[in-house]
Amino acid sequence: MAHSIQAAIGQSATLDLIKGTWVDAAALPLTQAFSLMPLIPTLSDGIEELFKPAHSDPFSSFNYRSGFVIEWLKHSSEQGPLAYLETDFFGGTGSQSAIIFQGGEVSPGLLTTQIRENQQGQLEQIPAGTSAISQVLKKLGVAVAGVEDEFDTLGLGKFRSNESIVQAIQN
Repeated sequence: MAHSIQAAIGQSATLDLIKGTWVDAAALPLTQAFSLMPLIPTLSDGIEELFKPAHSDPFSSFNYRSGFVIEWLKHSSEQGPLAYLETDFFGGTGSQSAIIFQGGEVSPGLLTTQIRENQQGQLEQIPAGTSAISQVLKKLGVAVAGVEDEFDTLGLGKFRSNESIVQAIQN
């Protein structure tokens, strides 16, 4: 089963300000006053028209995000801290990446986690430990509940695609 999400996440108040300036932007309220904004094609197209990357792309670990989106998130983070989250999994293997934007700047530390099959045919996480997205969510202020990590605390595991996020917004 596939898992492919490209989205911005931040405090609901911040994303409400951002979505108010973009016709194609919508955000899904989550717990702890966070919201998730899927980067659907029409929103990405609009971003590409207005935001040109200042220089070559320093974040090649992302599979889907463009330099245009990085510039948009830098600009938008002047409203409040944001993160870009990306997942690309199929059949249990793949990767996730995340990065924080704050005050119009990229915070140091693009994080990437890979899940791959080792020589014994078992899935392993590289690097071991807390996943990239959970680390970034923790830096944004997500507090874990019980034994769940930050990703599951916000309920992000319910969504496997941007389309599933859009569907939840519309319902």
